[in-house]
Amino acid sequence: MSSPRTRVLAPAQMTGGAVPYVQTLAYVTGGDDFIEGSILSADASDPPAVEEYSTTPLVDTATGVVIGVALQAKDSNPGFELGHNSDVIASTGISSSVSAVIPNRNMLLSISIDPATDGSVTDYQVLVGRVFNLNLNTVRGSDVWQLDANTTGASAANGAFHVEKVIDIMEPGNTSFAGHEIWVVGTLVPAVLAYPDA
Repeated sequence: MSSPRTRVLAPAQMTGGAVPYVQTLAYVTGGDDFIEGSILSADASDPPAVEEYSTTPLVDTATGVVIGVALQAKDSNPGFELGHNSDVIASTGISSSVSAVIPNRNMLLSISIDPATDGSVTDYQVLVGRVFNLNLNTVRGSDVWQLDANTTGASAANGAFHVEKVIDIMEPGNTSFAGHEIWVVGTLVPAVLAYPDA
């Protein structure tokens, strides 16, 4: 039996919310791989291409680094990973680009809480209205961005993600983080966004 699909950082829709703004962005060829849900930032080339932002934790002092959130994995466009790839001499029409959501100060994202940071938090509602750092962790073999609950649920001094609502608990009715997967909806703070007013 295959392992369950890893849930990743993704756009969230709520009643009255705006539709996410999606763009196709060229990425750094030959750079590190990334998956759906990766936070993308610009490299130093001209014109710039995107790559996964890999400095962890993501805090609000990382000014303007977030260009987008990947909606697909690197090299997942048509033409990549052909079954007979070793026999292919040349390929045409392959696009080294990724579809990405361009977050602004109002765009909602859903993210899971890093279970290693739940600490002594016993009431998940304490997270609502507070800001937290984001960590890049290995979950089921993939590098996934997760919220750092800061062990006590207290706001982080330089938090990058503002929690607006708790949306999903793997075991409904249990208010403790221990052994459970908790999902929240919120926004990235404007300081980390490349286009906060887009």
